[in-house]
Amino acid sequence: MVRLTDRFITSIIPPQQGCCIHRDDALKGFGVRVSTGGSKTFIVNYSTITGRRRSMSIGRCTVLSTKRARQRAREILAEAALGGDPARERQQLREEPTFEQLAAEYIDRHARGKRSSAEDIHIIHKDILNALGHFRISEIGRRDIIEIVNSIVDRGAPVMANRTLALIRKMFNFGIEQALAISNPCASIRMPGRERRCNRVLSEPEIAALLHNLPRSRISEPVQKILKLILVTAQRPGEVAGAEWTEFHLLSRKQAHPQECSPVTSIWTIPAERSKNGLSHRVPISRPAKRIIESCPGDSRYVFPSPRDRTKHIGVCSLSHAVRKNTGALGVQHFTPHDLRRTAASLMAGMGIPRIVIARILNHSEIGVTAIYDRYGYDREKREALDAWARRLEEIV
Repeated sequence: MVRLTDRFITSIIPPQQGCCIHRDDALKGFGVRVSTGGSKTFIVNYSTITGRRRSMSIGRCTVLSTKRARQRAREILAEAALGGDPARERQQLREEPTFEQLAAEYIDRHARGKRSSAEDIHIIHKDILNALGHFRISEIGRRDIIEIVNSIVDRGAPVMANRTLALIRKMFNFGIEQALAISNPCASIRMPGRERRCNRVLSEPEIAALLHNLPRSRISEPVQKILKLILVTAQRPGEVAGAEWTEFHLLSRKQAHPQECSPVTSIWTIPAERSKNGLSHRVPISRPAKRIIESCPGDSRYVFPSPRDRTKHIGVCSLSHAVRKNTGALGVQHFTPHDLRRTAASLMAGMGIPRIVIARILNHSEIGVTAIYDRYGYDREKREALDAWARRLEEIV
C-alpha cells in the first residue's frame, strides 16, 4: 500500500507475469492494476450491503488523472454505502439490448402476425433503425424520438410522421411487456400531422378512366391486377395483395356439386389471421374477379408474388407508390388503393344494396346484441351484390 500519485504510477515497472495491484493508503479500496504488458488501470473494491465483494475498473491511467480517479472511487464507495451496486449496474448496462435488438424481437414476435406487418417493417428499416438502432434502450430519450418525427415532417410527410411515432410507441410498449424496456420515451409526444377523415370516392367517369388507362401506365401488370381486384371485390388492399392460392375455391356452375347447399360456386376465404378484425371472411367471386385471379401465373404460394422474392407477396406500400407515381398517366387525381374499396361500397349503396350486405362484404365488425346472435353467413346476398356490382362496372367501362 502506497500513496498513489501520477509520478508514482508512471514509475511502476510491469510484473514479469500476471498482474500486480498497488493500493492507495489514503482511500481504502482504491488502487491501480498493472498488467505484464504495461497497461495501468485504476480500480476500486467495495462490499455491497449484502456482503458481496466487488471489483470495478474506473479507467485507464493514460486517460484519467490520479486525482480524478480518486474522486470517482469516492463516489462509487459512497453509492455502495447507500445500498447501490455500481459494478452490477454497469454490467446490466452492457447486457442491455440495443434498439436494433428490440426491433428484431418486435418483428419476430409481434409485427409478423399483423396485417400491416410489411408497412411496419418498411418504416422500421427506413426511418427508425438508422437513427436509433445502435443505442441502448435506456439511452433513448424523448428528444431522440422528436428528432425522428420532425425530420419526417420536414420532408413533407406529416401523416407518415404520425405512423412512425405510433409505431415507435408500440415498440416500446412491447419492450416493456417483454422486460426489455422500463419506460416509454414517446409519452406525451403529440402526433405532428393533422389527419383528415378519408372520404374519397371515385366517380363513374373516374372509374372508367382508371380502368381504361391502367394498361397504358407504367404500373406493373401484377399491381394493375391487384388494384382491379380491390375495386371488384371491395376487399382491403393488404388482404388482396397477400392472397394465397390455397384461399381460393374456383368452380364453374357446371362443376358445382349438385348437393351443395350454398349457391356460391367460387369463393375466396380470407383466414382469420389475415383479416383486420381477426375473423375468417368468405368473399364470393364474380366473373371479372375470377378472370383476374385465373390470369395470374400460379408459380408461387402467393397470387401476387413480389418480383424480387417470389417467396413474399407484393407489399401495400408498393401499391400506394405505384398509384402516386402514375397519377398523371391514370387520369385520376388524389386517390389511394383503399379509396377503391370505399368507392365500391359507396356505389353499391347507391345501387340499392342493403347496408347490412355491404357491411358483410367489407367484413366490418358489428357490435350489439343482434351481432352476437346473428351468425348467418349472407353468402347468397353477398354473391348477388358482387355480381350486380360487376355488371355495373362493365356498364361504366
